[in-house]
Amino acid sequence: MLFRSQMLEFVHSDELREALSDHLKETQGQIKKLERLAEDFDINLTGKTCLGIEGIIEEALELMQEATPGWTLDSALIGCAQKIEQDRKSVV
Repeated sequence: MLFRSQMLEFVHSDELREALSDHLKETQGQIKKLERLAEDFDINLTGKTCLGIEGIIEEALELMQEATPGWTLDSALIGCAQKIEQDRKSVV
């Protein structure tokens, strides 16, 4: 979650910032629902680290530190976000 909030600071396009912010809120809501369900059914949630997603996040963090904010960085961040989303869906 921290990574997604960091992305918002570097995004040039207001439209992209709004879309990422909406997606972040949606994801936070999904996490809360899962936590409530786990509590209701007395399930202990454990997380697993996905090395693929960690690599994509590292790549994006490097881009955010090195690139000049603008349309090119926005495009790169969109690509990273899409990779993360695709990788996340393939794990589930």
